[in-house]
Amino acid sequence: MTNSSNGPLTEKQRDTVFAVGFYHVTWSVTESLVEYAIAKLLGLGPIEGSIVTAGQMFASRAKTLEALLLRENGGNKTALKYLRQIMKSPDRVDLTHSIVGLHDDGLYFRRRKVEGGFRSADIPYDWRSLLTKAQNLSKLASSLQDALGIQDSELQEFFRAAHEAVAKDQKSP
Repeated sequence: MTNSSNGPLTEKQRDTVFAVGFYHVTWSVTESLVEYAIAKLLGLGPIEGSIVTAGQMFASRAKTLEALLLRENGGNKTALKYLRQIMKSPDRVDLTHSIVGLHDDGLYFRRRKVEGGFRSADIPYDWRSLLTKAQNLSKLASSLQDALGIQDSELQEFFRAAHEAVAKDQKSP
């Protein structure tokens, strides 16, 4: 990647690119939590839970989890609050689906929308803002996880078991 003058990235631009990666890892963990929560609430094992959620994009997973939480006795209001805050974040869409460009202090992501007519705006990000957004997302995901009563170990075991079972099945004739 080069900057607009076709030279090497500046230190601030490079740090911002690294921070985008940190945000994406944080988002991936958040998506995994939502996927596991769906499987847990449906009483599904690792393979079945993965089959149900693997083809869904985040919005579908989040809406599915929201519907399941609302079915509980009066709904898990705490979990719903954190899930809805995560769902409202425009940063994931910007950082995952936008056109990216460079500016002196970092990157911009071109947020484009077609609702109510086509709109486009450049949203600047620098490494500090991205790390702050990743930290805030991590706090929301941790709060959601706590509200759902999910332990790190069960989340990790679910995906380990799913992966191992699929790997075993793929080796079978």
